[in-house]
Amino acid sequence: MYLLDLVNLDKLRRSILYALMLIVVMSVQELILSRVTIFGARAMIMPLFPITVGMLQGGAWGMVFGLLCGILCDAMFSETLVLFTLIMPALGFLATAAERFLVTKRLPAFFAVSAAGLLATALIQALRVFLLYNGEVLPMLRTALLQTAYSLPFIFAIYFPCRALAERSLDG
Repeated sequence: MYLLDLVNLDKLRRSILYALMLIVVMSVQELILSRVTIFGARAMIMPLFPITVGMLQGGAWGMVFGLLCGILCDAMFSETLVLFTLIMPALGFLATAAERFLVTKRLPAFFAVSAAGLLATALIQALRVFLLYNGEVLPMLRTALLQTAYSLPFIFAIYFPCRALAERSLDG
């Protein structure tokens, strides 16, 4: 009984529920969005998860779930080795910093931070292609902008369930 007193059950339950949400987001990304190409670009919603958790729960939560999300992304996308493992925790932490010092947790501010995070992720992916494969700049920028635009509607689908979980008490 004494060991159980040391465990914060609310945080444990919350982390399990966030992990389940991450599995759902990953499944939607892999099973649906990775197969739908519009004008040569695909939606990328995985960066939204660490951004959301970081803004709603804080930097440590954003970085931990960003690390998990990044490892899963690198496992899903065979062309990246550690790209997303490095990007996602940084997105979770930077979203927390933006929420603490620049914006609020409300939807318009969250939308702006998420859009910036999606664009940054797309540009880093384009930079990787540019540096490794000497790709042309304009088509890569077009694809990055299209990827960001296609990913924007999914902000709402991730924000509202995560916000409901963040505001809810899971004790006993």
